[in-house]
Amino acid sequence: MPACSWNAETAARAAARSGFGPLEFHPTLGSTNDRLAALAEAGAAAGQLVVAEAQSAGRGRAGRAFSSPPGGLYVSLLLRLEPEVLARYPLSLVAGLSLCEALEALGVPAQLKWPNDVWIEGRKVAGILVEVAYQGPRPRAVIGLGVNVETDPAALPPEAISLAETASAPRRPAVLERLLTALRLRLDQLEANDLAPLRAGLAGKSALLGARVRAEVDGRPLEGIALGLAPSGALRIQPDSGPELALMSGDVQHVRGV
Repeated sequence: MPACSWNAETAARAAARSGFGPLEFHPTLGSTNDRLAALAEAGAAAGQLVVAEAQSAGRGRAGRAFSSPPGGLYVSLLLRLEPEVLARYPLSLVAGLSLCEALEALGVPAQLKWPNDVWIEGRKVAGILVEVAYQGPRPRAVIGLGVNVETDPAALPPEAISLAETASAPRRPAVLERLLTALRLRLDQLEANDLAPLRAGLAGKSALLGARVRAEVDGRPLEGIALGLAPSGALRIQPDSGPELALMSGDVQHVRGV
């Protein structure tokens, strides 16, 4: 497949078609989320984007390192939302659904691994990190996504997958445009308090539905079966013993081979 140009100009064009922007582009950056938080502190408006070709200090949830080799799409989006909007539904699920829909539009079936990963055939293709700062009347939210788009599979751990390994092998400009377009629609629904389409979209996207999972609740480990999402976005689990519970946050592992 011929090389596809990926630079500040092509990234900005892809973003502009979604209605987001301006876009700041970096060949290499420590963390797109950190850079966008700094721009927000300096007064950047909602819609500001930061994109990098690679990250040297990419982060996941709970401060974990996030592998960010060249060839990936590393993008962070700044939102300024009312507190009641932020409380309506988890932004990580909104972003995850948007990415699944973007990939499916490009011929790549994908699923959401609650609460902040996207999987293809049981392997991680993307991670999402949402960071919210409650400062002033309109808190800022930074949504960061790292997607293995044109990443060399040899640069990834065995449990990860690159879109370069799929039949359609979409390129970064197309993934960015489709992602931001889908995200615009879903964020509009969130702000309008129109949650039914969000919930319906997520209903068929869970990578854990019916799977055996392991989690930690109130400091104690448990295993059980994932039943899907509650209306709040919490993950419903039927433990091996005791009543059904709903997790609003935390780490959930898929127990393989069961």
